[in-house]
Amino acid sequence: MTEYHLKMNTRSTINYKIFGFLITIILYCNVLSAQSVDEIKNSRDYIYGIGQGKTYQEADAQALDLLVSQISVRVESNFSNVVSEKGDSLSNYSQSVVRTYSNVSITQNRSKLISDEPGNFVVMRYLAVADLNEMFNSRKSKLLDYVQEGVKAENQLRLSDALRNYYWAFVMLRSHPDVNTIRGNLPDRPNAILLSAIPDEIDKIFKGITFEVISRKEDPVSKAHMVTLAVTYMGKAVQNFDFQYWTGDSYSVLTGVNDGLTEIELNKGTASTLTNVKAIGEYQNLNKSRWDAELNNLLKTTALPTFPSSKVIIKLGDAPVAIQKSTVQETNSVSTLARADIPLPKAEESTAYTSMMNTVVKSINAGNPDLARNIFTQEGFDLFKRLFQKGQMRVLESSMDLTVYKSSDGFEVRNMPVKFSFRNSDKHFIEYLNFDLTKEKKIDHLAFSIGNTALNDIANRPGTFGSPEEKMYLINFLEDFKTAYSLRRIDFLKSVFDDNALIIVGRLLQDGGNIEKMYNTLGKKVEYIKLSKTEYLDRVQKAFAANEFVNLQFESTKVIKKNGEKIYGIQLEQYYTSSNYADKGYLFLMVDLKDSLKPKIYVRTWQPEKNPDGSVFNMTDFNL
Repeated sequence: MTEYHLKMNTRSTINYKIFGFLITIILYCNVLSAQSVDEIKNSRDYIYGIGQGKTYQEADAQALDLLVSQISVRVESNFSNVVSEKGDSLSNYSQSVVRTYSNVSITQNRSKLISDEPGNFVVMRYLAVADLNEMFNSRKSKLLDYVQEGVKAENQLRLSDALRNYYWAFVMLRSHPDVNTIRGNLPDRPNAILLSAIPDEIDKIFKGITFEVISRKEDPVSKAHMVTLAVTYMGKAVQNFDFQYWTGDSYSVLTGVNDGLTEIELNKGTASTLTNVKAIGEYQNLNKSRWDAELNNLLKTTALPTFPSSKVIIKLGDAPVAIQKSTVQETNSVSTLARADIPLPKAEESTAYTSMMNTVVKSINAGNPDLARNIFTQEGFDLFKRLFQKGQMRVLESSMDLTVYKSSDGFEVRNMPVKFSFRNSDKHFIEYLNFDLTKEKKIDHLAFSIGNTALNDIANRPGTFGSPEEKMYLINFLEDFKTAYSLRRIDFLKSVFDDNALIIVGRLLQDGGNIEKMYNTLGKKVEYIKLSKTEYLDRVQKAFAANEFVNLQFESTKVIKKNGEKIYGIQLEQYYTSSNYADKGYLFLMVDLKDSLKPKIYVRTWQPEKNPDGSVFNMTDFNL
């Protein structure tokens, strides 16, 4: 059995840094403790508040309130431009902002008991001015990180991610005393004043999105209209964008765009008269802000900016509406892969596979897997049935642009667009399905396609990285890995993880001890936990049981190949969404693909944030 370990020099460095940091904190606390009440009151180096109450807790809470007020007075004039937009009280806004800072400087026990007479407690809360500045610098660093993430997402046409990061950066910016002067780099606007540049960028995105009708069909039973739309930005297919739309009598649940494609459903009665549809783009993402407790608190407790430009009109026109037939029309012949330039063998003639794919479409849209039973192997059909357990499905057949490639043991048909909806979810997903076909023209496997960003990162690597077949093996592995979580394939995960795999799970910690839930005591820290294969899969199985659905999206892929071997280190920016939880983090996998039919994961790490130097776990952190 082979074991895989974190390199000891890395661990030792981390331990020494933590030890040095703790010593610094202890010494600093001793210096503060040495200050008398009068010295603190007479020094310009401290800010303080003194509270009085019948109990210690009451006096301490009042002292903390007064300390917040003192900080607020120092910075409130800086927010005059922000408050003028909302017509709010400058003092109220400033105090609400100051309360959102979770930092050791405010929240650790910087207090002195002045009097403990029964029924008359007096407590001082104080803060060093130097720590106040550090507190503000920490938030500035974070908001600039959100700007950087937004720029990267916009360049990759992940507009949902871009809008979310820009908006969160803007909200944090409006809570910073230097709100009027902080600069950052935006597309085509280097070193711009962010207070005006971020709103301009958000408006630019909303105004640049274009919806174009691909098809509009009426369901013969419900009389609802199904409208398939192409979504572009600056003439290019949008990779993701979330919006709600007017169905005819109410607004829809959140609807997603995937690879330039989405669908809206208009209610019967009013649908036939609609030539335009109102839509609202999502940008606040309040639910997803749970990833960042500091941000989440800010979004919940302060006045938030709004963007009228998020309201867009989808023009349907007055083209005739087709009646959706009960049988599926023949699809177009297979075309070349337009979504990513995967260097694969020449595509085979597709006519033999068109009817098979139409049978799949008919089965999915009818909600009956048995309609396609005769075109699957037993293993393939078992997977196909799992697909129906995921949620309600419908193939957007009018938008299919299938591609067929020859593989070593058959063929692969890619990019069947399927819309998923769930009973207890506030969002619809569009995923692209891929099917593996045997030489005997039976479907023996299916998987969800990875995002184009991740796919292109692998496909466009130079020839020295690997052959076209090797690249496709890697892509197929990631798609199977993603599918295993979406279809709750614990059997696949058991087979793919090495029995002695190193599994590290990171989680953000927020220390307790909050006073009236206003503050966190030690700010944000990350705890890394080492799990065995059995422990990790037990966790995964419990998550499967607790959620109606699980959805993974991969972005920003970076792959390193070990010299002379088919062992790959894969870094992925992962977006995890389920019916009761969502997070974003950085996934690293060390995978052995020497046997393409039996891949093995030796190392799996997940961390909620990058390391302080901007790195994430990679091949160099582990001994092979």
